[in-house]
Amino acid sequence: MSAIAIPIHIRRAGSSRTLIAALAGVLALFALLWTLGLIGPGGAVGAGDNGDGVRLFCGAGLTPSVPAPGSAWQGGVVMDFTRTAPCMDPEPSAALWALRIAGVGHDRVSLRLLGWLYALLVGAITGVAAWALTARRFGRLWVLLPAFAPLIDVDFARFFISTYGEPAGLLGAYALMAGIVVASATRPTDIRERLVAVVLTIGGGAVAGLAKVGYLPVLCVSVVCCAAVGVQLKGAAWKTWLVGPAAALLVSLAVVVPAHRAIEWQRRTYPEINTHNMLYSMALIEMPGIASELGLPSGAQTFAGQAYYPKGPDNVIGAPELAANPASIRNAILSRLARRPLTLARILGIGLQATEGRGLSYLPAQRWELGTEGPEVGVAISGEQGADSSGLRDWLRSQSTPWLPTALVILGILAGASGFIWPRRPWSVFAKLAGSAAVSATGVVLVAVLGDGYFEIAKHVWLSSYLLDVAEIALLAIIAIATARFVRDKRPRTFRHSAEPTYGASPQT
Repeated sequence: MSAIAIPIHIRRAGSSRTLIAALAGVLALFALLWTLGLIGPGGAVGAGDNGDGVRLFCGAGLTPSVPAPGSAWQGGVVMDFTRTAPCMDPEPSAALWALRIAGVGHDRVSLRLLGWLYALLVGAITGVAAWALTARRFGRLWVLLPAFAPLIDVDFARFFISTYGEPAGLLGAYALMAGIVVASATRPTDIRERLVAVVLTIGGGAVAGLAKVGYLPVLCVSVVCCAAVGVQLKGAAWKTWLVGPAAALLVSLAVVVPAHRAIEWQRRTYPEINTHNMLYSMALIEMPGIASELGLPSGAQTFAGQAYYPKGPDNVIGAPELAANPASIRNAILSRLARRPLTLARILGIGLQATEGRGLSYLPAQRWELGTEGPEVGVAISGEQGADSSGLRDWLRSQSTPWLPTALVILGILAGASGFIWPRRPWSVFAKLAGSAAVSATGVVLVAVLGDGYFEIAKHVWLSSYLLDVAEIALLAIIAIATARFVRDKRPRTFRHSAEPTYGASPQT
């Protein structure tokens, strides 16, 4: 009888895990669809094009269905596209493949299809992670909430309906965070579950890193985290540390070529613009007087704080010299920053503070309709756009908690270190998640400020905003666990006494 009951019990447990995982995935799907307005009473929301969208939708063979050419600065999200011949040199990005897949079999393509595609992928990641987390008990599903909860914030979700590279980066970052949670909540003996953790961790990092050049730090963090995942295979103990490092190495080798292609595309396409923004919007502000050290006229300092857009380089002192050799000037700026760590720390702090602007008010959320008027061309729209120094500084000073992002990074890194030192504590899952998210966010911010200065800084560090939200929720979970244990330990203990006392034993016994 017992020999029959055991397989039946195992089969029922497996069915329950699958059912719960499927339910978690469906709930995640519908929560995201509701946030995006793809279901429910409200209309769909997305992220309006600031001119970057053409880098990708032209490669997918799409053209906006609007009277005027292009979808940039239309005052709303252009949802509808028609087919055209793909351009020859689109931006290499994982988001380009999402656009292509969403448009398969359609002559007229709506970004609503793209939103559904990303929502289905988020649901699939959630379902797979939920299945792995229920290896030992079903109550562990809640440890996935810090990674998922920020996705139903419209400031993040709306980018799933856009023609940017950001949505692929967000999807990959979520998969990475889910993989770290699964790896932290399981043991090496949970072979199938740890394999899920490996796939989510390194796969998510690869998708994020290949979405945008600025998200390559997320890929680096995923490689390190994946290499630390142990899977206890049969045989010698050293084989426990074979799967994770092997997967990290193989994926790293596989992404070298596409990552290099993306970096070269960026350098080839925007060498002058990126260096102009780096010099005028950031370097001359933080290191006044270095123009002559860079071989530029000293009068270039008078244009400190003015980005390439919206006014352009015309009549900007030093712009012709910069355009002649942008690579050498960029390298010279980086060299001087390396010798000034306090300046670099201040720049990083400003980048972290800019994560408070995840709303990106200058990018409209509502759908474009005939008659919608866009902003006046050539006018700086908001401080968070970083087009001029005074507007940026005013916007930064208006923030109520400018210190919070830096504090989250510091606390997250400290928590992450404690999670690796004490890996079996009840809060270690959240500690590792907070640490990984904080390091990833810092890396994205650093690449953003060193790549394009302060121009569009809030958009460039937008993914860091999501990662810092993950770190914040994970830190709050640690505080909640610590508080609950403290209250439990302070509660008076009661002892049960046997109805038949043991004679001859002392009261202490």
